[in-house]
Amino acid sequence: VEKILWRVIDDKENIVIWSTLGGALFNLILNIILIPIYSEVGAASATFVAELTVLIIQLFIGYEYIPFKLKSLQYKQYFIATIIMVIVIVSVLNIVSNLWIKVIFSILMGGGIYMGYLLYKKDDIVISMLKIVLRK
Repeated sequence: VEKILWRVIDDKENIVIWSTLGGALFNLILNIILIPIYSEVGAASATFVAELTVLIIQLFIGYEYIPFKLKSLQYKQYFIATIIMVIVIVSVLNIVSNLWIKVIFSILMGGGIYMGYLLYKKDDIVISMLKIVLRK
């Protein structure tokens, strides 16, 4: 898994850069159209659609290099980690009123729960990425 990650990182940076730039341009165009009509809801919608577009492009391009099956047990672990993270964050956010505490908590606790669950399940990709980070 680690060799695959390095190959993708080394060889395909331009694909990620161009798809991200395309998403940013798409976001800008949608913002120009939607913000005057729908204000913050338009901005949020434009960002969501642009990010979803980047995700779809990268999934199609990335499939060539890292084929995946959605029914794989590994992807069920990601789904479970996401569900656990959402339940905890939504539960706590309903209790806390301070916006900054909500944002900081969501980032730190959400990331910690997600990564912690995947480390607990000994996910190959997370462990390989952790090794790469620790080596740097």
